[in-house]
Amino acid sequence: MVRVYNWMGAAGLGITGFMAYYIANSPAIFNVLMGNPILPIVLIVAQIGLVFWLASRVMQMSVSQATGVFLLYAGLTGHHLFDLVRRLYRFVHHLAIYGDARNFRGDEFLWLHYK
Repeated sequence: MVRVYNWMGAAGLGITGFMAYYIANSPAIFNVLMGNPILPIVLIVAQIGLVFWLASRVMQMSVSQATGVFLLYAGLTGHHLFDLVRRLYRFVHHLAIYGDARNFRGDEFLWLHYK
């Protein structure tokens, strides 16, 4: 069982990190993901739905099918990791330039999407 958790941890973190890096360095994908205000919400709902679907059917799935769903989940998590890091970077950058966060709009950090 420890081998399974180690493999899932390494593969999950690797794919999540790769997806975040790929989105950050691909202007076309970045513009598609961040240019549509509804797409981040759809991806969050898809990720939550994937978790519920995997949890309810994991005992009936084959090993390869469960692995594929887990890797898809890890890829979706990469998008959310990139989005969180981008928002935190903007907040810290604004804080460093202006010395405080009084003029920083809270909805820019809390909303799922902003332009």
